[in-house]
Amino acid sequence: MGGQISIDCFPKGWDKTFCLKHLENKFDEIYFFGDRTDKGGNDYELFCDKRVKGYKVKNPNDTVKILRENFL
Repeated sequence: MGGQISIDCFPKGWDKTFCLKHLENKFDEIYFFGDRTDKGGNDYELFCDKRVKGYKVKNPNDTVKILRENFL
């Protein structure tokens, strides 16, 4: 699913963890769902960040399943 509905554009040296500086002091817990969470994948840095609870998913149905099992 990755890259099919959006693209990520960052200045050189940035990655998805940049958003955490805006979120980490506003929320007790931050969850991230990503499909490319292996080293070298575009979700890796955010998925592995200690401030985030990361979930590896294969598709939108995986995301729904995890949400239902853990949050509903």
